[in-house]
Amino acid sequence: MNLLHEYKNGNYSVKLYEDGTKVRETEEDKFISSFPENIDIKISDKCDGGCSFCHENSTLDGDIANFNYEFLYSLRPGTELAIGGGNVFDNPKLSHFLRWCEHRGIVANITVNQKHVTSQCFDYDGERHYYRNINTSRIFDWINRGEVHGVGISYDGNSEELDKIFTDDEDYYAEEYKKNAVIHVINGVHSYEDIMKLANKNYKLLILGYKDLRRGHKYLAENEASIKINQQDIYDNIHSIIKSFTVVSFDNLAIEQLNIRRIFTTKQWDEFYMGDDGSFTMYIDLVKGEFAKNSTSLNRHKLLDTIEEMFEIVKSE
Repeated sequence: MNLLHEYKNGNYSVKLYEDGTKVRETEEDKFISSFPENIDIKISDKCDGGCSFCHENSTLDGDIANFNYEFLYSLRPGTELAIGGGNVFDNPKLSHFLRWCEHRGIVANITVNQKHVTSQCFDYDGERHYYRNINTSRIFDWINRGEVHGVGISYDGNSEELDKIFTDDEDYYAEEYKKNAVIHVINGVHSYEDIMKLANKNYKLLILGYKDLRRGHKYLAENEASIKINQQDIYDNIHSIIKSFTVVSFDNLAIEQLNIRRIFTTKQWDEFYMGDDGSFTMYIDLVKGEFAKNSTSLNRHKLLDTIEEMFEIVKSE
C-alpha cells in the first residue's frame, strides 16, 4: 500500500494509504483529536434525481454553495472531505475546489448518484452500444490528476447499468475508476436481492443507515412494511454480504440499525471501529453555511473562522 498522508492529530498519529486504509497510533489510553479527520461536506442542494427518500430535500431549483469561507484555510493536510449534495456536478465551482484541495494536501472524495454517471446507450444495427458519460470523463480526469481519491456511487438498483460504467472502456482509466469507487446502498431502501446483484464483481460496498428525516420521513411512513422487510433481510444475511464484496463498510447509523457489533470480537471491534460521530468527524453544509455533528443532526451552528473552533463545539455535544 502506498502512503498518501501522515500527520499528527492531538495525542495520536495517523497514516492514510491510497486504498483508503487508515491507521491510528497513540501511546496513551485513548485517542483525543484536535481537528476532524473526516468532514462530510455538502456543496449543492440542487438535483434532478427526485429521490423520494432524500433526507436532504434536494430539488431542481435548490441552491448551490460558494467556497468563500475563511475556515477552509484552516483545514489540515491529510483531512478527508466527503463532498456531496444534491448533485455535485451542478456546482460550477467544483473543479476549481478540487484543484484547491489537491494543492493544499486535502484528500477530496465525491459522492454521486448512479444516474449522473451512467454510460449513455444507443442502438446500432440492432445491437446496444455505450459511450462514456461526460461526468465519468470528468471523474477520470480528476482521478488521473490526483484531485479525487474516492468516488461514492449511490446505487439505483440497476446493476447492469452500474457495471457498464466500468466496462464500456477497456482502458487504464476505467480500471482505476473501479479501484477508487465505493457503491453506496441504503439499509431498507435497497433489498438484499438488490445488493447481491453486485456480488462477486470486485466492488467495494458502503451500507448507509436509513435516515428518517425530511423526504425520508414521508417515504418511511408510506413504505414502512417493505423497508422493515428489507432491513431484516440485510440483518439476517450480513455475513453473506460481507463475503461477497472486496470491502464492506458501514456508517454509524447502519452500525446501529444492523447491530454490526454482534459480528465482531472485542479485539476486532477495537481495531476496526472508527469512533462515534463527532469524535473524529463532523458535517458541514456549505449551502446554508452551517455545521453539525452529522447530516441528521437538527442542532446546527453558523460556520466559524476555524475548523478547530467548530470541532470543539461538535465534540462537546
